[in-house]
Amino acid sequence: MEDVYTGAASFGRGYSLFSAVIVTIVSIALIIGGVVMFFSAQKDAIVTGTVNNVNGKTSTDASETCDKDYSTNNKVQYYSCSNIGVSYTVDGKAYTSPATLNLVSTLPVVHVGDSVQVDYQLSDPTKISISENFISKSTLAKILIGVGIVLFILTWLNVYLVNRFKFIAAVEGTSDAINLARRL
Repeated sequence: MEDVYTGAASFGRGYSLFSAVIVTIVSIALIIGGVVMFFSAQKDAIVTGTVNNVNGKTSTDASETCDKDYSTNNKVQYYSCSNIGVSYTVDGKAYTSPATLNLVSTLPVVHVGDSVQVDYQLSDPTKISISENFISKSTLAKILIGVGIVLFILTWLNVYLVNRFKFIAAVEGTSDAINLARRL
């Protein structure tokens, strides 16, 4: 019986290390992606702009019903409005740019005079994107970095525990063997 126990522990140690290598690669990718996103977010700024034309029309009663892109379980609906013009001011200089507005909304209509958030590049304020953002890029970047770090720590803690305690390694090995058998 001791041989089965030792074999399960050895398998648990090996599988734990193999899994840790894979999760480490994923963690590093999350951390690198988060860092890149964080620094790219530092190159952007947000101002409030105004829709100044819809389909080339500038009257205050001009509006556009946005196209429905797709729906998720009929709960959240995504819309895309193209052919709108947006006016915004950066450092005292006024800009007007054509834009496509992507939004999650229950009222997918854009009117001349509507306020929108304009995300522009600090290096070139004419390069913009407009959308309803529920989370900023820098916050998302911090979440990615945090998840990557937590995954990395928990995975290597598991490897440490599996290598330190034979009974944990045996449980891990038995569990992994059963899970592999189920997938076959």
